[in-house]
Amino acid sequence: MAQNTMLKTAWDLIYLLSCAVGGDTPDPEVCGKMDMDEVFAMARSHNLVCAASAALEKITELPGEWRNAKGNQIRRQLIFDSERAKLLSAMEENGIWYLPLKGIILKDCYPRSYMREMSDNDILFDFGKAKQLRKVMLGLGYTCKEFFHTDHGHDIYTKPPMLNFEMHRSLIYRYPHRRLFEYYRDKTDLRKKDPDNSFGYHMSLEDFYDYLICHMFKHYSEGGTGLRALLDIYVFEKKYAGVLSREYIDAELEKMGLRDFEQQARLLAEKVFDRRELSETETRSLLYYIESGCYGTYFHRVEGKLEKNGGGKGKCRYILRRIFPSRDSLQLCHPFVYRHMILYPFVVIYRPIHGVFKKSGQIKAELHALKQYGKH
Repeated sequence: MAQNTMLKTAWDLIYLLSCAVGGDTPDPEVCGKMDMDEVFAMARSHNLVCAASAALEKITELPGEWRNAKGNQIRRQLIFDSERAKLLSAMEENGIWYLPLKGIILKDCYPRSYMREMSDNDILFDFGKAKQLRKVMLGLGYTCKEFFHTDHGHDIYTKPPMLNFEMHRSLIYRYPHRRLFEYYRDKTDLRKKDPDNSFGYHMSLEDFYDYLICHMFKHYSEGGTGLRALLDIYVFEKKYAGVLSREYIDAELEKMGLRDFEQQARLLAEKVFDRRELSETETRSLLYYIESGCYGTYFHRVEGKLEKNGGGKGKCRYILRRIFPSRDSLQLCHPFVYRHMILYPFVVIYRPIHGVFKKSGQIKAELHALKQYGKH
């Protein structure tokens, strides 16, 4: 999609989103000039179809694909809510503390909870009882797709047809964000006890917001993040305007090295969803979010890593690191090999072979990103 067309589509989508979260009725004449197929495609790539549909349905019957996406999301949320209640009840019975994260909390900041789409549920838990939790999850009919043996990472449990729970041992990985990992590892006062249960916890509004920014930065720096991340900031700020302690938020973000990032993201979100004119620099920043989709792109991921290693001159170093992973990378992606380094030569051989047969599309995308770097 040409850049001008992409921006036009993005601003059309943003118009619907701002109406949806602001409680406004869209102008039928404005909507009549939109290419709804393009708007839908972009909304879907950013997990924002339901939010946009909340505005669109005020002036017209939703097209079939919009209606189906909204219905699927509502069903998904109902199932997730039911299953999460069962899980938390089981964790209570087994004495495992828990703290719901991300979309579980953010959905209640939107005018209607289904507007905040989620493909999984994220819960921080007592990683010292990870094996006990695995027994609980298996007993509830889940399959364990990933199980870590370190104090960070997240265990993944799935159940057909759509359930996916990410049970977090820590709030952020040690690699590649060591400073952020150290911040949260040392922040022992983060958890606040729920008043109506025995093992449930929550964060203060300020700590939740700071973690929201931290998680956003993780995606932004690794491969990009999309318009939903900006909208999350916007609705959270609007809901708790006048309540949040900006002094505390800024002080903690300064410790993480994220104060400037948060300020830029927050101001961009405000200008975008208030539909105010952007500067040239802000427009370029918005384009990065637009191009990233909800979960980033291989080009942005490769671009970010190359920039940290000297730009185009770092291509050889990048390729070597992909072939010969560091110890930090092993701890995250191959924990068994990390604990038994004698197996390192085997993982060097295994990774490219596994990639060719199981992840050929990703390899092609990565190679294409390397080739295109410097041409943008």
